[in-house]
Amino acid sequence: MVATRRRKSSTRRRTIAAQGRKASRPLKHKPARNGRLAQSEQRYKQLFEMASDWFWETDAQGRVTDISPKVEAVLNVPVSAYIGKRLAETEGLIYDREAGRANIEAFKARKPYRDFVYARKLADGKIVWINTSGAPFYRRDGAFLGYRGVAKDITAQVEAERALRESEQRFRQLFEIASDYFWEVDTHQRMTYLSDNYEGVFGIPPAQMLGKRLTDTPGLSIDPEMGKMALEAVKARQPYRDFLYSRKRRDGKVVWISSSGEPVFDGAGTFLGYRGIAREVTAQVEADLALRKSEQRFRQMFQIYGDYYWEENEEYRQTFVSPESTYSEIFGIPVSEVYGKRFSEFLHISFEPEMGRKVLAAFKNKRPFRDHIVSVKHPNGKTRWVSIAGEPTFDEQNAFRGYRGVGVEITARIEAEASQRLAQRQLHDAVAHVSQPIAVFDAAERAVAFNVAFTDLYRRSTVNSPVHEGVTFRTLVEWQLHMGTYAEGPDEQTVDMAMLVDHYRSGVERTYHLSDDRWMMVVYRPLPGDGKVALWTDITALKRAEGERRRLETQLHHSQRLEALGTLAGGAAHEINNALVPVIALTKLMAGKFPEDSRERRNLTTVLSGAERSRDLVKQILAFSRKEEEQQRRESVDVAAVLRDALKLMRATVPTSIRLAEEITAVSPVVGDPNQLHQVIVNLVGNAAQAIGEAHGTITIGLSADPGRALLRLWVADTGCGMDEATRKRIFEPFFTTKDVGKGTGLGLSVVHGIVKDHGGTIEVESVPGHGSRFDILLPLDPARAGVAA
Repeated sequence: MVATRRRKSSTRRRTIAAQGRKASRPLKHKPARNGRLAQSEQRYKQLFEMASDWFWETDAQGRVTDISPKVEAVLNVPVSAYIGKRLAETEGLIYDREAGRANIEAFKARKPYRDFVYARKLADGKIVWINTSGAPFYRRDGAFLGYRGVAKDITAQVEAERALRESEQRFRQLFEIASDYFWEVDTHQRMTYLSDNYEGVFGIPPAQMLGKRLTDTPGLSIDPEMGKMALEAVKARQPYRDFLYSRKRRDGKVVWISSSGEPVFDGAGTFLGYRGIAREVTAQVEADLALRKSEQRFRQMFQIYGDYYWEENEEYRQTFVSPESTYSEIFGIPVSEVYGKRFSEFLHISFEPEMGRKVLAAFKNKRPFRDHIVSVKHPNGKTRWVSIAGEPTFDEQNAFRGYRGVGVEITARIEAEASQRLAQRQLHDAVAHVSQPIAVFDAAERAVAFNVAFTDLYRRSTVNSPVHEGVTFRTLVEWQLHMGTYAEGPDEQTVDMAMLVDHYRSGVERTYHLSDDRWMMVVYRPLPGDGKVALWTDITALKRAEGERRRLETQLHHSQRLEALGTLAGGAAHEINNALVPVIALTKLMAGKFPEDSRERRNLTTVLSGAERSRDLVKQILAFSRKEEEQQRRESVDVAAVLRDALKLMRATVPTSIRLAEEITAVSPVVGDPNQLHQVIVNLVGNAAQAIGEAHGTITIGLSADPGRALLRLWVADTGCGMDEATRKRIFEPFFTTKDVGKGTGLGLSVVHGIVKDHGGTIEVESVPGHGSRFDILLPLDPARAGVAA
């Protein structure tokens, strides 16, 4: 026994010593471990601030023991208002009962919970939505101390989701209804649009119905009560659903149509008409008539149509569902819990308020309803969507007995539509701010994405832009042609609907001249799934540069042609002049040897006259070709004085029916030949007088300094017959004239051009047929006396 106690004592001492050594080791590393703990604390603090808005703790009874101060900024209530209280005891609390029960069960079971969403109504009436998560915490000995967790303000998220659901509901009203064709009418109920599949229903092209009212169509039959309901809705500018009527086709067959419509308003609230959808329900109507005779056949038809069939009594309590297994799977509850209850009593089933109001209105008026869409939230968090349709039932005395109908699960469709909307939004955001106009069209040629630059192509101050999601390419083209988007004129290509549609479908790159004088290169590139992306590129600067290049080339070719003609004419004139010298000299010599009244003298005088006219013509040719440069004078010329002297001479030769108007200002002199400049003025004024002819008109002669340049501007404008473009291009060519034979040599303007060019100047010509012409001559000022007024 003693030995045993000694061994135990020795073992205890060794154990205590070992524990002492272990305890001493952390002391050596304590500063490093504290540093790591501080870093870890900082990381978790940063993550907490990103993931939540405030922190909270409760005791074992669920009373708040601690809450971070940031809650005051969100809820506008001091921290002290929550200390010592349970969540259910605080003011303004709003929460879903089912979610609340689940939260309480988690608390009782000491389990963590996540994403418990509740709302709090603040003193100013504002609703704040909170998402909170919590986990239990314990003492070291395992005793439960309470919960601690985080909370986050998700008001913006909840409100955004609600707005999205409301928007989704509005757009779904037309496009989720199964239909055969789409229609639009104006404010007078006249057809303005019918989709192409209308012809497949009635065998009539849609174009034959445009401009007609429904009541104008042959073979129409409308139930008076149904017609009254639709008319009241139209007068009140209200939507209407399932307006049923029949039409007798040309082949004798009676077709039943169910039509639903929505009023259309512009941005200012002005009523524009109605648009809607219609579907052929002939088979359904005929089947309904037959199935009224047999309840079993009626039920079988609905069971085939939907996933389950249901019935309720006159108190709107469920009395029958079939098949039960399908119903339980969709709604997540046993059928035994369904019977005897109203549909609205199930908390896990929800629907949009507007949808609920429509169904209640149908119940109140004992009318059928379709596409009542509800969402079902299962315990595992998954949401299913169901479309419910129903119609009232009556006994033989026409007493209301309840409703029967079908339900169809549409979860896959809803999720697909949500994914499609998300994809379209992402695509739209991707191209929204690109400067180049871009639009994406789907396989049905509808716009699914576009940017601001593309919208600006269709922007006008007087009409609304047609660009919106879902607009067809054909609608955009019709708007372009109606608004005159493309330039028109004799030199412009003709742009029509067929060309633009062919361009879209062929994908060939083309260039268009717009009415605002811009040039656009447009191409439609194919996308996967038979879509297209439209790319518009502004090439106005490139087109203008190309036009300027062509103009300069034309001007260069024209100058080279005149120079070549001048060289040729000058050479020919010298040769002719040399040949005329002996003719004139010898003719004069011979004529003096004959008596004045002799026939020989008269013949020689005629020869001499013709030779002298030829000599004068040669002088004009030499003046045009500037081959007599050795005789030219170069001096400082007062152009104003030369102009006034020339006008004194011209006043005596211009007919009195033509008024000469002067706009002469003092300008600096130029270096040149005053006689040649005098000849320029005389030729231009003479041509202007000939353009006016015997009619009354005005010739305006002006002289001024050209602003910003060391140039003198001399102009002669008339109100005569003017010239077309083809004539204007040839007026400076030697021997070109529009006068009758024998009334002009065609050298006047050629001489003017040669003189102006020899003086270092240029000529600008503007002319409109029937409205006159204007010649502007620009001459460089004398550098030595520039700025000194004449």
